[in-house]
Amino acid sequence: MSVDLNALRKTAHGLRTSRDKGIYEQLKAKTNKYENYLRDLREDSNTIRDALKENILTFVANKLSVSLDPDEDKEYMLWDQQLMTRIVKTRTFTINGQKRPYWSRERIGSHLPLKLKIKPSTYFTGYWDPKTRSHRCDDWKNAGIGLMVKELNKVLSPITLEDISDRSKSTCRVYLCKVPSSKCKADEQDADECKADEQKADEQDADEHPVPAARGQTINGQRDAAPPQAAVSTVTVTVPAGASASDQLSIQLPGGSEVTITLPQGWRPGYVLEWKSDGSNLSGKP
Repeated sequence: MSVDLNALRKTAHGLRTSRDKGIYEQLKAKTNKYENYLRDLREDSNTIRDALKENILTFVANKLSVSLDPDEDKEYMLWDQQLMTRIVKTRTFTINGQKRPYWSRERIGSHLPLKLKIKPSTYFTGYWDPKTRSHRCDDWKNAGIGLMVKELNKVLSPITLEDISDRSKSTCRVYLCKVPSSKCKADEQDADECKADEQKADEQDADEHPVPAARGQTINGQRDAAPPQAAVSTVTVTVPAGASASDQLSIQLPGGSEVTITLPQGWRPGYVLEWKSDGSNLSGKP
């Protein structure tokens, strides 16, 4: 008995098509899963950023409230325990018949509706890679966001947050919170307003006094038409009898004007003189 190779090839083609389809479906599912993960990572980062922003503003407000000159430049040390926790009222207790609140510290993230099981501190450093013994933040880049300090500086401006941690001295992270003075902020606003006013004045001046364009130049994508050239007319005059070289001869032009020329050497009566109105050529022939 012989083997039907055509049927065998059809079977192989069906297996290959099924396998390729399965690989494509797996790759598509993996891609969709990663895209969903990046979306959740971005949303959780924004949620944690907003909570930390409120925490930092509360911290700065408390510091400024006890400052002798709150309008001057200020710098505050902010430890991660202060940054990553908030003070909340958990319960009340009674002392001498009066109810008093009981305050305790709560970790940022414990009350937030986060979608991923990632520690809030990881958003400051990225994932730890034990192979390279360094942090990697490729997922943050793919999600279109930065690490948390960078994201916080975007929403805290003009207040800035700087990581000044020294891992050789402590495992805790320390941040320097800089609060500029009110005068610096006012100066920046005045400079921006002056710059905007100057730009607006320049635009108005350009509209009121436009620069004339040279003929034949291209402006704003349109070529300015060159002025039409005046028509050149030719006047034919016969040198009269008795005229000689160096004599003055008057010629009437078509427009009614008159031009006087001096007969060149060698011209004699009977010569036909041709005069162009633009004066570019003067010729004569017997």
